[in-house]
Amino acid sequence: MRFSSIPLAVLGALAVVAAGCAGGQGGTSPAPPAPARAAADTQAAAPAASGVVTATFGTIKTWQGGFNGKITIANSGSSSTTWSTITFTLAGGATIPSGASIWGAASSYTANSDGSYTITPTKKGATIPANGSVEVDYNGSGTFSGVGTTCTLDGSSCAGGGATPTPTPTGSATPTPTPSGSATPTPTPTATPTRTPTPTPTPTRTPTTTPTPTATPTPAPGGTFDPASLADAESQPAPAYNTGSLHGDTPAVVKEDEAFFYVTLEAFINPSDTAAFNKSVSDFNSMTTGGNEPAVSNPLYGWGDGAVGAALTLIRLNPTEWAAIGAAGQNRANLIMQAFVVDANWAFNDANNPSTGIGGGGNFSKSNNPNYDGYLYLAADCAIYFGSPAACNQQLTSFNYSSFISAVSSAGLTNIQSTFSATGSSMQSSVSIPFVYSGIQMASDTNFVEDMIYAAEISGAPKPLFSGGNVVTSVGSAHIVNNASGDPETGKPWMLREFNSTDSTGTRSDADYAYEGFIQAVRVRSLLTALGSWNGVDSQESTIQTAMFNGGTDLFYKLQNCYASIGTSGSRTVCAPTSSLETNPGTDPVAKGWLYITNMWYHYLGQ
Repeated sequence: MRFSSIPLAVLGALAVVAAGCAGGQGGTSPAPPAPARAAADTQAAAPAASGVVTATFGTIKTWQGGFNGKITIANSGSSSTTWSTITFTLAGGATIPSGASIWGAASSYTANSDGSYTITPTKKGATIPANGSVEVDYNGSGTFSGVGTTCTLDGSSCAGGGATPTPTPTGSATPTPTPSGSATPTPTPTATPTRTPTPTPTPTRTPTTTPTPTATPTPAPGGTFDPASLADAESQPAPAYNTGSLHGDTPAVVKEDEAFFYVTLEAFINPSDTAAFNKSVSDFNSMTTGGNEPAVSNPLYGWGDGAVGAALTLIRLNPTEWAAIGAAGQNRANLIMQAFVVDANWAFNDANNPSTGIGGGGNFSKSNNPNYDGYLYLAADCAIYFGSPAACNQQLTSFNYSSFISAVSSAGLTNIQSTFSATGSSMQSSVSIPFVYSGIQMASDTNFVEDMIYAAEISGAPKPLFSGGNVVTSVGSAHIVNNASGDPETGKPWMLREFNSTDSTGTRSDADYAYEGFIQAVRVRSLLTALGSWNGVDSQESTIQTAMFNGGTDLFYKLQNCYASIGTSGSRTVCAPTSSLETNPGTDPVAKGWLYITNMWYHYLGQ
């Protein structure tokens, strides 16, 4: 997912934020004007040309005077193929204005003297999988009414036989944020997982907080969130890292954080949901004032802090919400995101090896079990938030401790001020170096976000999230309490590592620790899906999807049938939904956002 998949106009706007915030000054950028975010998907479908590669033209959404256009280049053959150029005109006076954004399978275009446009693909976008497609998206001016009289794909007619395309309605696309200030979540026809699971409607796959196994039918992939789950999220208090709850591993804080991300995600993908939008804005304003913001201390607290970082990223890329929080709110958001990546650099940079987080808090090692790796996802969020990996890296290389402390003090971010002041200026040399983790260089890796996720989950981190071996129903004395023989993933690869690991007590197999790591994978994939930056086709994303399905299905089965766990927390039975068999229901998954995670997993990601 190279971030040519985010419109160039967004990257330009975010670069203003990066320049203003670098060095801890907390700069802001004006919110770009936002056209109405009504969904539209009028497809001008050209009949198939001779051969197996065709192009169809349509829109993602339209507004008065403009539109987001899409070109779907499809391969009906049984083997992958490539394309090199498409030249076309637009009908009805529509144009691609000079300097317009283009993203997806291409990143630039040429306006020809005859009024046509020529697009060539990116290296990655040039390959079309067998029986699949790639999509080029662009910003257009005027009213879209189809492709014009000229359309050639690698020298052959896009329309086939010269037929004139006619607009054909194809239904509503997922509502998307505006091109001028947000990434565009686009439906991707080729986003086919390595395997296509169909959840079986069993009592154990019920995304609900009630113990009644038949309360919720199996959700259809790609559906919308359960209204009851949204109502529950909207009823939660705003996140508050205040006295007694300063840490992002406190169950109540984790749940509040997950609810905040959940309503922010809903507001992003469903602009008509004013209740979710208002709740997200209200939560942001409450959390970033009055000493309620994350303390940004121990990277272990990525369980909750990661949800805040993902929510801030969506707010930044939603021009309506970015405008709603105002200049002061934008400044606070910039500073919090900068603090997150500073702590990530402190903890995970290949050159550093701290035993605590910033501020001396907690017991930490970057070689610990994967529930400690949440700040790796925050580094990925930062690369999106500030517009590019290089722009995020600039927040580090230009970081000045004194300037940053002054900025957070002026912004009223007292928790961050307290944490960073405890370490003081001695942090400067450790956090102002370029971010490098497992050899992945933020400054130069344009595929940084995907590479960071792959390292955290599959290969690169000392203990990746998955890679716990093939799925088993017991490890040592740990075991599934009910219906152990029914786990559908038994014997398949990619069990979560927390089911088969070690700690200071010896063997560790703990469902709660497994959940705390997995929620971060669900969250970041939901974020990237909303941004249209996840296709599941390339090798890394395909592997991640398979691992998430196998490991996630196994995790949810074990939780829903209760898992007798062992590890540093002793022997404890962990269940979700809540069960009378649970040892500590107040600290188990239901207390940490289970309802929202399962809705993202089943209803949004369609697993």
